[in-house]
Formats: sequence, structure tokens, C-alpha cells
Amino acid sequence: MVDMVKKLIKFKGFLVPPAELEALLISHPQISDVAVVQQKDEAAGVALIGPSNGSELTEEGVREFISKQVVFYKRLHKVL
Repeated sequence: MVDMVKKLIKFKGFLVPPAELEALLISHPQISDVAVVQQKDEAAGVALIGPSNGSELTEEGVREFISKQVVFYKRLHKVL
């Protein structure tokens, strides 16, 4: 297992710790599992979401949930 605390995603000159975004995302009641990773050949990261059973979670809903809690450069650009 890789220690995610030491991993950082570089985005437009800012460093974004994936573990911080993962902790926020996992607190969402309709998310049961999550991983935030850097996209290959791109500066931003992507959130891989495991929705809870029966969840009607949307990409827009997840992005809105995070955008209310973090500064602009930590907002999600892609949710899978």
C-alpha cells in the first residue's frame, strides 16, 4: 500500500493532497469508496467514486459537494 499522505497532485502551480479530497468525499452519505489520482498527461486529478447501494449520485452532485468545501484549485475537474 502506498502512503497517500506523501503524494501530491500539481495543478496550475498549486499542490493538492489527494488524501484531503478523499476524506471530504468519503464523508458524503452516498459515497462508499473513493480514490483521487492524478490523470496521466494532464495537470489535474480525477476522483474515482464508489457510490453506495441505491445511490442516485451524479458527477455534478459530487463536484458541487466538494466545491463548497475547498478553495478553487482543489475543486474536482472529473469524476468517474
